[in-house]
Amino acid sequence: MALTTQLLFLLGLLEGLNASATFATCAALWAICALLAWRDSLRFSARSKIRFGVGDFVPPLLMLISVGILLTAKSSGAPGHWDDTSFHLPLARYFLETQSLGVNPWLRYPLFPANANLLFSASLLAGGETFAQIIANAVPLSLTLVGIYGFMEHVAKSRWSGWLACAVFCTFKPLLQTLGFAYIDHLFAMYCWAFVACAACVLQADPDGGKRSALLVCGLLAGTAIGTKLFGVVIVFFMSLALAHRLGRKNRQLLIYLASLFTFGIGWYLRSFVVSNDPVHPAGGAFSVTTCGMHRTCGCRDWI
Repeated sequence: MALTTQLLFLLGLLEGLNASATFATCAALWAICALLAWRDSLRFSARSKIRFGVGDFVPPLLMLISVGILLTAKSSGAPGHWDDTSFHLPLARYFLETQSLGVNPWLRYPLFPANANLLFSASLLAGGETFAQIIANAVPLSLTLVGIYGFMEHVAKSRWSGWLACAVFCTFKPLLQTLGFAYIDHLFAMYCWAFVACAACVLQADPDGGKRSALLVCGLLAGTAIGTKLFGVVIVFFMSLALAHRLGRKNRQLLIYLASLFTFGIGWYLRSFVVSNDPVHPAGGAFSVTTCGMHRTCGCRDWI
């Protein structure tokens, strides 16, 4: 998901956000990822002499199917929430109309990080608004639950701990109140959870062991999270401090994480700075010439 998001951002940057380019590049990316995952699983099995049976895949697969069906039913209505009709749908459509990361001055917060809206745009290409809403809701939460199950099974060495963690997650009142429409928050939560889980694995590992690939993935997930919502900066900041403390500020491996974070997370903020002189528009409006820059660059009105 994170790599797909970054690929869509690159296509938008190159003004190639159309159906043919999107489907071709995404299919190629998924094929490469599947081959790499298959190769790594074979290497792991040969090295650890662990053999995986069908029973190892049944629980997470059943969970994925069950949650996917539930969320599909919850999301199958036409988009009608205020955020959908006034912001998210128009922004996703505008990306497709311009086939780029164009700035629509008639929408509120047109320079906010919009990784989730890029994924929504790709879903619109594959179907209508209802289909896009189903994909946007069902996929992130389903993957989050499977990730929680897998992480707890890995840490506690027990499948029951994974089921218990998933049950606790499903009882969160804010989650139950937002099922079916808060896809931006659910996608953001998925990236943050994946980043925290990956960082926790790095923190538990041997400080002198090789963790370059894990740190690269940490940077990818962290960068994608802060490119989905501004709040991601807070979580990423504190987890980055923990990584720096564990690895040591002078450790070269920390530079791998920071380089990955900067590469995958700077895009939307750089776009905002170029347009408005404010990398976190409109949060930095009191400290920059944001309003003047926006008026001059894209003709925005006083409500920005």
